[in-house]
Amino acid sequence: MFTMMVRHSTTNYRLVLACISLVLVSFLSCTSEAFSLPRPSTTTTTTSTTTTTTRLDSATSSITESREAESSRLTYELICGDVAWNTLIGEADRSLRLGIELERSGQARAASAALHEAATLYQCFMDSEEDFAHVTALLKEDCPAVLAYLCIRLGFLNLDALGDANASVRLYKEASVIDPVPSPFSYEGLATALEASGGGQNLIPALEAYREAVALDPSLKKAQFNMAVVLDRLGRTEEAEPIFEQIRRSEAEYVVGSVLLGV
Repeated sequence: MFTMMVRHSTTNYRLVLACISLVLVSFLSCTSEAFSLPRPSTTTTTTSTTTTTTRLDSATSSITESREAESSRLTYELICGDVAWNTLIGEADRSLRLGIELERSGQARAASAALHEAATLYQCFMDSEEDFAHVTALLKEDCPAVLAYLCIRLGFLNLDALGDANASVRLYKEASVIDPVPSPFSYEGLATALEASGGGQNLIPALEAYREAVALDPSLKKAQFNMAVVLDRLGRTEEAEPIFEQIRRSEAEYVVGSVLLGV
């Protein structure tokens, strides 16, 4: 899907060492209790073994929950936080943050290159976790959502900043397929890109994409308006007019409500 651009970085062993330490502490604690019994009976041995297994299972579960919580926290920080890109270790995580920072500063082309590199590395990690574990601190199961987000950002940059509507269409389509939870923004972006590509020949698929976006999130007024515009362009004014009217009523109600509330 992406051209591989891989630069190896140092593997972070701290989490692995913590897991091993916790399991060893639990194991040694349990076995020391078993060995301290002078002449354990069969029943006692069975009970001790069961206790040891239970404690090891509990420790493993705690470690797993801790890793999942840490991965979720890092996912949020990477996308929504203010963590500096050069404080991260994994090359994919660094490229993601760098791309976001470059986009915020208006450097669209450099941002696109960094985000593309991040997407390539996350895809490599998903395809071969063992070989590319060094590129990210995220868990593998958190990567599809991050990769979908990257496709959406790249789709937006390619359309609005770089003027490549066809590339934008491909990226938004990939985002809609990859994302474990369908996002209305993937379909809204896809519809916008389809309108801009093909010289007006993609209005029907654009309409379907707008319908999908609105179905996922009925509060997307811009998508509703653009959908009505596409219907009007297709000559289906009888379908477009009720949508325009609904939007006008919503806007009027909002204005009245704002006046009454003194906003």
